[in-house]
Amino acid sequence: MTSQGPISATDLVRPRRHGWGDVAARTSMAAIAERLRVLGGFESCAIEVLRGDGMLEFVAIATDNPVTRSERDGTGSPLSAMYPALDQGVVTGALRFLRAEDMTREAFENLAPYSVFPDIARHEDRSRWHREDMLIAEVRDDEDRLRGLIYLDNPLDGKRPSAADLVELDRVIRPALHLALVQIEREEFAQRIRISSATRAVVRSASPSADLRELLSTMREEFREPFRAHGIWIATLDSFDGELIIPFAPGSGFDLSYGVRAAMRAAMTDAWARQEVLIIDSERVWGDDVLDEHYRDSLTPHVTERGLREVVLVPVGAGATALGMLAVARDADGPRWTDDESSAALDVAHDLGRAILNAQANEREHAVMDQLREVGDHRRSLIDLVARELQNPLALVAGHLELLDAMELPEDARRSVVPMIRNTARLTSLAQDLALVSRLADSTGAVSEATLDLAELAAEAVEAVRPMAAHRDVRIVQTVVGTCHVHGHPLELSRCIGGLLDNAVKFSHLGGTVEVELRGDDQQVELSVRDHGIGISSTDQGRLFGEFFRSDDPAALSRSGYGLGLTIARQVAVRHGGTITVESARGAGATFRLVVPQAAPESLTTTW
Repeated sequence: MTSQGPISATDLVRPRRHGWGDVAARTSMAAIAERLRVLGGFESCAIEVLRGDGMLEFVAIATDNPVTRSERDGTGSPLSAMYPALDQGVVTGALRFLRAEDMTREAFENLAPYSVFPDIARHEDRSRWHREDMLIAEVRDDEDRLRGLIYLDNPLDGKRPSAADLVELDRVIRPALHLALVQIEREEFAQRIRISSATRAVVRSASPSADLRELLSTMREEFREPFRAHGIWIATLDSFDGELIIPFAPGSGFDLSYGVRAAMRAAMTDAWARQEVLIIDSERVWGDDVLDEHYRDSLTPHVTERGLREVVLVPVGAGATALGMLAVARDADGPRWTDDESSAALDVAHDLGRAILNAQANEREHAVMDQLREVGDHRRSLIDLVARELQNPLALVAGHLELLDAMELPEDARRSVVPMIRNTARLTSLAQDLALVSRLADSTGAVSEATLDLAELAAEAVEAVRPMAAHRDVRIVQTVVGTCHVHGHPLELSRCIGGLLDNAVKFSHLGGTVEVELRGDDQQVELSVRDHGIGISSTDQGRLFGEFFRSDDPAALSRSGYGLGLTIARQVAVRHGGTITVESARGAGATFRLVVPQAAPESLTTTW
């Protein structure tokens, strides 16, 4: 049977001992090995289980030699060492019998470092059992995957089995082979269920809005029980760049130097690529030769000094990217970490990795939103400053221009004063709009409400825009259906309606018509302003309500404006709990709809 031999070889691949199964599982396997030894009539029977890391581990050895059992139990070897032997010999059902003289040199050299031979004198009798003979039963699952190997060694009668003996032995041991498979699969299933069901539920129920610190803190507490841990610690790889203390419990942190942190970060990245865990116990670091060779003395004392059995480092990631580490500490009297737990923990690490990505994306989104808010606040402050600084000098200029206009001036001087008055009025209107945009954008400001008749406000706005409409020979028609009472700020709503009308007249064709319609019901009041002018392209509609938006359409650019009217209209609508929408197509006019809540009947005694 293959096992650890007394040979000292630098090329040995020696995995951590007792990596498979808890005490109950190994006890069950020991009973199966003893049953096989008795049924087959052999001096010894050993069972190796193929672990998830590709290593074979002795999980049960039935023999009358207690020294052999204690020395070999829990030891392991790479499956690759068995490959040449598993391609040779006589196959009978699940059994493979390989005689010593038929074993190739390659097979023997692969097996020798991991083998132990029974104490049998060498002889030339081909009918008798030789110390290098191998009788192996393969344990395979329903998908024909190799799950374990069973070795029967040194028959009690001292003879090699004949073909008939192998057929009978295969029949006799079949039930025991099935029991071994059941135990292997049960242990794998039990560990996965214990860890995965509890931890995955926690990970998947994590709030998508939780920040990273909150997420990791929650996981740390919730993972302790399913992992049967003394302490849990979770960190992203970014945290390895700064001071790193692994706080498994109060007063039991691992304070790691920069060199150790850098090495652990590299080890976790490599472990994620290999989908393997690292284990630190009192003797060494398992799973990463570089970390063990250079930093064993920096890591293993922490385990011993804190009374721990081991610390398991599970890489965490998403896709091909390593993101962090899940560290599990177990007490000295706690259960030993098993390979099946590694598989389950890696499954959880994928879910945890996705949760970390979501949390990091959420943090980045919040950071961007904070930056945008800061930019928005700065822009509003700048606009407000410009508006205030413009209004005072413009008022002074306008006042002096009015005085000049009232004087007896030569005709050439009057031709200069008139456009100055007109453009000063435009600049004054711009300054007022800028101030209003800044005030409306302040979400903390309350709306000064009164109960208003929106139809009356619309009628006043129509009258205010009639001079401009008359100049373009545009006819305005207003209709009202139902009651149109709303709660709101009269000046803001008037500016909103005025902006919509101004837009409609401005972009109408000469001699066109603008239709203003108000409809009120028990729930809401709808005001629509429709023109039959140049229309708005679908591309422009998506940006129409943005500050200072001006269309690239040459027909639109020929009309004056600063791109603030519709911005103000949208802000007023939102502040009043309403909406404003547009329906249009290039060359087909446009219809703007303002919808705001209808005022409750009992509030109609208040007017502005």
